[in-house]
Amino acid sequence: MIKWVERIGNIYHINNIRIMNKPNTDGFIEKDKELRDALEKLRKQYMKELKQKSLHVEQREALERMKNHWDGLLVFVDHPHIPMSNSEAEHMMRNPVLGRKNYYGSGAIWSAEYKAIMFRIFETLRKNGINEKKWLTKYFESCIECGGKVPSDISKFLSWNMSEKEKADYG
Repeated sequence: MIKWVERIGNIYHINNIRIMNKPNTDGFIEKDKELRDALEKLRKQYMKELKQKSLHVEQREALERMKNHWDGLLVFVDHPHIPMSNSEAEHMMRNPVLGRKNYYGSGAIWSAEYKAIMFRIFETLRKNGINEKKWLTKYFESCIECGGKVPSDISKFLSWNMSEKEKADYG
């Protein structure tokens, strides 16, 4: 198990150095070859281990999954702009997933739809470096100024319409 963690960690390390270089540069090409060689070595290793009769059931299942999904696991090799893992997406889903049973009204469809909208808004704000509490406070203040109604023009609250200075004001 530890050996596999080290092998996969090495793949991440090589790829991280590779993508620090622009494609088609000497540094990228050198690390790209090193990455492909390391991945081929990894493939041969899992094929070799799968032939072992004494392999633990869980180890065999993990290696079989690797074999069955090998092509999908390597998408990042030919497409360096695609991250090796989906950790960022999983991290963004953490709060909604952990909270889905703890939030008030979680059994109602309207509540689920409302939460989905709010989570999308807040994740978009976070990705743009905007403090959600400051943004929400300014939005509510704008609603108060409009007599307790939604402002007729909400475009100034959309992060993609904000200048870097406006985003910094929310930071």
